[in-house]
Amino acid sequence: MKQPKNILEVYYEPAFSGITRHVGSFVKRLSKENYKFHVVCATEDEQIERYFQDMGIDIHIAPPDRFFAFLGMVKVIQLIYKFKIDIVHVHNLQSIFWGHLPRLFALRTKFFFTPHVINFENKYLEKAFFIVWKAFALLADKIIVLSPAQKSALVKKGVKREGGIIVIPNSIPSEEIAAAEKGDIMAQSLDTLCILSVLRLVSQKAPLRLIDVAEIVCRQNFDAHFYIVGDGPMMGDMERAIAQKGLRESVRLLGFRKDALNLIAQADILLSTAQWEGLPYTLLEGMALAKPIVASAIDGHEFLVKNGVTGYLSHSTEALAGSILLLLKNESKRREMGRMAHQRYMAEFSFESFIAKMRGLYDI
Repeated sequence: MKQPKNILEVYYEPAFSGITRHVGSFVKRLSKENYKFHVVCATEDEQIERYFQDMGIDIHIAPPDRFFAFLGMVKVIQLIYKFKIDIVHVHNLQSIFWGHLPRLFALRTKFFFTPHVINFENKYLEKAFFIVWKAFALLADKIIVLSPAQKSALVKKGVKREGGIIVIPNSIPSEEIAAAEKGDIMAQSLDTLCILSVLRLVSQKAPLRLIDVAEIVCRQNFDAHFYIVGDGPMMGDMERAIAQKGLRESVRLLGFRKDALNLIAQADILLSTAQWEGLPYTLLEGMALAKPIVASAIDGHEFLVKNGVTGYLSHSTEALAGSILLLLKNESKRREMGRMAHQRYMAEFSFESFIAKMRGLYDI
């Protein structure tokens, strides 16, 4: 029997979020085949360690030093030699330095890199980072991006030639979608329309803009409620904004929820106001569950949402609120957009297609 390939997944994530879910989704499936996975994560979140341990995956936790996790780099080098690693797959920009430098000690090991997002809030930092990235890109055999827009941007910036970049969009495990059942968790909204957002409460996601959208919609006296799932450093800002705008009866902060997918199944509309994204899980989940989407017009959203067909995209807060009001008034429109979103998900983002592409990557 052919020896299994030893693959090391390397990434930084301060708290359990999208990258852990992304890595976990294909590791869980492909570990049943001829692949042996190991994971190094720079984090303080014990939930990430338990997540992989429950799968039976070898997981190693490193101190969460952003960009320069020296102990994480040492651990990667040790594991490469201990397990005779065939492929190191580095994820996210925060891991680019400590995840790639081990290549200098393991020239025969293949290195792949998935940045997930390629944007910075500080444009000067972004420009400087891309200059450095060009050098580190020489250490990666392949760069994996989530959308054609990301690929075009990296080629344009000279990070890597077109042939060295592969597009593999995220997806959601089929069993998770099948298990998303409606419950009574959001009992307050049973007699009202529900607009749901699932996000980390950080500046990238522009959570305060959600409150601005809710304020405009609620002024129209619609019997609707906004639910915001997620935690993060801006929770206090969100609570104050809701109180100042008098929206405590209409906007509810649910905090981190393990059952977020079940909540999406109950929602009437999904809303995202993020400033930048890679390929957001929440929107993919909404598409898989046939939900119309209202979102900011950014690359990560534009790749998923067909404006006017599966949802609405806009740059302005007022237009986002207007799109929600339009959908709230028209149930048949909500259902039709949700149906088209589901069709698009199955045609272009199915989990089986995602796994086939990951399998093809690791068999290069």
